[in-house]
Amino acid sequence: MQTAGLLGLYIVTLNIWGLPRIGHITPAPLREERVQSICTTLKANATTGWDVVLLQEVWVAKDRKTLKECGYAFSLDLEDPRRQLDSGLLLLSRF
Repeated sequence: MQTAGLLGLYIVTLNIWGLPRIGHITPAPLREERVQSICTTLKANATTGWDVVLLQEVWVAKDRKTLKECGYAFSLDLEDPRRQLDSGLLLLSRF
């Protein structure tokens, strides 16, 4: 995006509320539907909208995989395969 001859870096951050069912913990309702909706929005903004997307509470590996395939060229996944729940952080970038 360009505004009045100035270049900017457009960043968005979102807590996706992606808590899964683990033991006695109540999961976030409609998590899978929300991830799909977020992916649709990301795809619509991947080429001309946000340059960097910072996502929080992306706890489930399937959700991380889905969100990585939403139109952004690069991703940084702070996944720790040794843990049932990792950091939940996912960064997507056009650059």
